[in-house]
Amino acid sequence: MVWIFASIVFFVFLVWAFTPSSRIVKKGGFANLDQQFNCLINGQPKMSSLIVEVIDTSDFIQFSHFRGHIQVDFPLVTDRQKSLRDKYEREVGKLGYVTEVSQGSDGASFLDFDAPADPDKMTEICATLLKRTFELTGNEKLKMVLMP
Repeated sequence: MVWIFASIVFFVFLVWAFTPSSRIVKKGGFANLDQQFNCLINGQPKMSSLIVEVIDTSDFIQFSHFRGHIQVDFPLVTDRQKSLRDKYEREVGKLGYVTEVSQGSDGASFLDFDAPADPDKMTEICATLLKRTFELTGNEKLKMVLMP
């Protein structure tokens, strides 16, 4: 049953990720993260969310801009995501934050924490979590999706 739910959530994510709309999709490397966080926090038109995905994998982290802070979301839907939970929580802790488990509107679980709405700080947090959680070198290509 859980496998079926996870498959449905992942399918919905894929449909959403490849459906054109008012989203802004950029591909690049870690050096491009600062531009995307600057747009998320200070950009016009206002954007409310950023998904940073490692190209050619199913690995991603979500960021949502709320008044004065960024909520960082790590989904716990797939077996891979669940297997990375302890590692992710340790890395978040090393950055000085504590995660909380929340439920999405579709019932999916996420590890969340709030960070300052500062583009430089968010670039550092994102790069660190991507590299350490997914064991990346920093040379990987990223897909960055901004949404209103």
